[in-house]
Amino acid sequence: MNNITGLQKANAASNKITKDSIKEAFLVLLVKKDISKITITEIVSKAGVSRTAFYKNYKTKEDILHDIVGPFLQAIDNKLARKGSTCLYEWFLIFFFEVKKNSRVFSSIAPALIENVLSKLKSKNEALHNEYQQSAFESSIGYVIYTWLSNPKETPEEMATLCSKMYAGFDEIFSFLKKE
Repeated sequence: MNNITGLQKANAASNKITKDSIKEAFLVLLVKKDISKITITEIVSKAGVSRTAFYKNYKTKEDILHDIVGPFLQAIDNKLARKGSTCLYEWFLIFFFEVKKNSRVFSSIAPALIENVLSKLKSKNEALHNEYQQSAFESSIGYVIYTWLSNPKETPEEMATLCSKMYAGFDEIFSFLKKE
């Protein structure tokens, strides 16, 4: 291995440590306060990195959330693709199993997780044609997920069934709008 290759590997490892430190510091801060109250100064101080290092990796605090939540949601889609499934129940089932496995992380980022899940569901399900139907579904499903994250008594199977039925119910309630 030449010196340049070794240096590139060392830089890549250092960059990963920096990003991981920023993400971990951010998650710790999210447990204590709302995202809107967290400052970049707090994040870099807790992470032990410079502002330059922060801005080399992220533009905003929200970018950190997307860096945490995005791969999680992509992993769900990958699992579904391997199964060959497009079923909404299966998506919710995998979602709730994965959230339960990583409950420490996801309970601290519940609002951001819900926002990302809702945008994923919006793109996944074209059946919700009406903006009111979409808003009603997003509000109710978001609240259900948020409530479950704060006290997950039900199993992932029960939650997947509930969320799938909710979706079907909204589709049925608003079906009269599709006739026009």
